[in-house]
Amino acid sequence: MDNQYARGADPVRRAVLAMGAVSPLLAAAGTARAEDGPPAWAIEGTPAGKLGDFDFLVGRWRVRHHRLVGRLVGSTTWQDFGGESVLQLMMDGHATVDDNIIEIPSGTYRAVALRVLGAQSRRWAVYWFDGRSSKIDPPVFGGFDGRHGIFLGEDVLNGRPIRVRFQWFIDAPDRLRWEQAFSPDAGATWETNWRMALERV
Repeated sequence: MDNQYARGADPVRRAVLAMGAVSPLLAAAGTARAEDGPPAWAIEGTPAGKLGDFDFLVGRWRVRHHRLVGRLVGSTTWQDFGGESVLQLMMDGHATVDDNIIEIPSGTYRAVALRVLGAQSRRWAVYWFDGRSSKIDPPVFGGFDGRHGIFLGEDVLNGRPIRVRFQWFIDAPDRLRWEQAFSPDAGATWETNWRMALERV
């Protein structure tokens, strides 16, 4: 590997190699999933990504979480708790990594988000690594239109396929919002199940 993070390797592998501290398990998982690319419906439903999209997120943030306890079961019970997030740019801005502390009532845990700008898809791929297990979530793909970012992907919840949507809202340089929603019906309806409000430290 040279000082340009292994030229010629796919973008996720270069980003994971650049992270250094991330385990070989995460590197292998991220590399395998990068080859699939975004589904056509996600490309159609999201703006193109570009260099600098996540510059607004660089630094340390205090996070207030608002989380729906049940997913796609008609739950109306929400949990509120705190957390922290620290983001840095990698690969001259073509990738970002953030380290998260999530103070959920069932027990605080750590997580890492890796984002990589795809040269072919022209979309950011967003990967989530949860410190409670070795599972790596399938990526969501997308970009920003002004102060609004939208990212779409596919996953499986309790044995059934779902669509996943992340949204970013840049309210001010020091105040941000993020939302996660799931759809059981190919995007016809969406249930928002997690909201974050971020304030710069």
